[in-house]
Amino acid sequence: MGAVAARDAEHLLRFISDVEQLGGEDPFNPPVLEELGKLIPAEIIGYYEVDYVGGRVLVEHEHPHFDDVYGGIEYDKRVMTSESPLCPHLAAGHFGGMKVSDLVTRRELRRSRYYLLGLAPLGIRDVLRVAIPSPMSHSKLLVLERRDRDFSERDRLLMDVFQPHLGRIRRAAHTRAGLRAAMAGLRWASEEDSHGVVLLTRAGRIELASPPASRLLRECFGARHTAELPAVILRWLESDAPTLELHLGERCVTVERADGALLLEETHESPGLFTPREREILDRLALGETNKEIAVTLQANPATVRKHLEHIYAKLDVHTRTAAVNRYSSMLPPTQHG
Repeated sequence: MGAVAARDAEHLLRFISDVEQLGGEDPFNPPVLEELGKLIPAEIIGYYEVDYVGGRVLVEHEHPHFDDVYGGIEYDKRVMTSESPLCPHLAAGHFGGMKVSDLVTRRELRRSRYYLLGLAPLGIRDVLRVAIPSPMSHSKLLVLERRDRDFSERDRLLMDVFQPHLGRIRRAAHTRAGLRAAMAGLRWASEEDSHGVVLLTRAGRIELASPPASRLLRECFGARHTAELPAVILRWLESDAPTLELHLGERCVTVERADGALLLEETHESPGLFTPREREILDRLALGETNKEIAVTLQANPATVRKHLEHIYAKLDVHTRTAAVNRYSSMLPPTQHG
């Protein structure tokens, strides 16, 4: 890889630092793409999430809007996504900056279906792309299209340098979206919920904790004061570790950082502590059945069902049917939910 010119490096670093403020929970929106265009000029700059396996575009942001540049020109979009010379390199795991002009000669390009049905109708001469590492079923790409000239080595190199930051920027946006959703239910969360949020002051003290977070801090980390973080969490915050995991028998509590907040999640590592009959009863609880209905379904005595529920509550450390269902659901692999 060549060296980025000092002026370009300064502009790129400034752009990277601005992306999160401009993008928020949608980090590659049109205003962000417009700023990227000031660094690498192009007729169209787009962010796309594409299912190459299913042939679908899942997310599409462009600057300027495609119709503003190309009007009603018709072209074969499927050819653009499936027959690009860039696709095999993406499938092989090459996510850095890459130009079509890197891969084929002008003569080879003009003979291809990709050019005849995709590029030529739009007058596109060259395409530059960079990708976030991901499977072909959900590829995440920044794509620049230019009409009048090929992209330069300088352009490709800038995208190459930008590439490692893409995943981090997208993950930060995902975390912010999760935090916003968590905050929406902060006041109304049940203490028995498995997800909790802690808002921190700039000094690292607890400003606000949701009821589930307070419970987890108290039960699992031994917190005694409502404003002070436990020592084990303070030590973790001083480290570079992205997450903290605490294992207490069957219970596991995971803590993640999120823009001045902590996200806590409680899971149970093995649902095997339940007997087959208890799992049957939990499954019926999840369907909203009463004790009497469960007894009829399982051909059991209602008193026996009540006894099983007492054991289930004790194992899950809960006191209500809803809390039992929520806690048990958090223990199951995603494929077994719902």
